[in-house]
Amino acid sequence: MSKELVKKHDEIVKHWNLNTKILTSHSSFWKSSRFQSEMWFDAKEQFVLKNLMRQHTELTFSDMRDWTPSEHKKFYQERVIGPDGRALPDFLINLGNSTIAGELSNTSDECRDAFVFRWDNGYAFMDVAERIDLALQRWLKAHGKDVSAVLRKMQEAEKARDEVRGLLEAASTRVSSEAASMKLRNLADSLGLVEFLEDDE
Repeated sequence: MSKELVKKHDEIVKHWNLNTKILTSHSSFWKSSRFQSEMWFDAKEQFVLKNLMRQHTELTFSDMRDWTPSEHKKFYQERVIGPDGRALPDFLINLGNSTIAGELSNTSDECRDAFVFRWDNGYAFMDVAERIDLALQRWLKAHGKDVSAVLRKMQEAEKARDEVRGLLEAASTRVSSEAASMKLRNLADSLGLVEFLEDDE
């Protein structure tokens, strides 16, 4: 992955205040040199999926032995992830499970935390572009109501502003007409023609 693309991913995550745990090991946000590669995540996700599937579904290791990467992703999204986009209770990572804890032990704490976050929040079996896309979709969904409310307020404010402008313009027209009438009366008076204006009125 190019440095330019890594930088772009970092900028997007920072700008939209997304969780940095969705970024790759190349990101400038990671402090540990032991943060693992995407291949490490892929391998561990496959292991954890099979372990939890064996515990909580009818599937056996024999059923899952020849799964392709796309099949792992399919079963994760269809069986592990709930309607809210998060892992169902039975499929949340439990580091009290000695098998899973042992599989994730040979890495840094921040890498392990990133693995758990991705798994529990629906980001497993995705590349970084997919994870960022999903995070942005969720941001839009979470803030959509706020944005709509702001837009409605803006429309109301614009309507009120237009009403005020209309009243000001009408008042300005009246003031201008009255001022012009007074000037005309003063001019007529100086010329001795006031009675003609009064006759017209």
